[in-house]
Amino acid sequence: GSEPLSFPSRFSQTGWGQLKACLWKQHCSYWRNPSHNLTRIVFIFLSSTLCGLLFWQKAKDINNQQDLFSIFGSMYTLVIFSGI
Repeated sequence: GSEPLSFPSRFSQTGWGQLKACLWKQHCSYWRNPSHNLTRIVFIFLSSTLCGLLFWQKAKDINNQQDLFSIFGSMYTLVIFSGI
């Protein structure tokens, strides 16, 4: 008679191989969507401009630690919000 199929492991790829395949697939699908990229670039430009306008010439008025943390916090928020 015949024997049931058996394989040396449960998965066809190692964990590292699966991670590389998933990252490559994400990379290809990301760059195949130009409208998403354009929207993201415009969004980052507008939000950066808005943040720049809000804190225009603010560096001249730093009197205490709270003013400095306010600027750092806005920069951190902008980076997190833009997804970089």
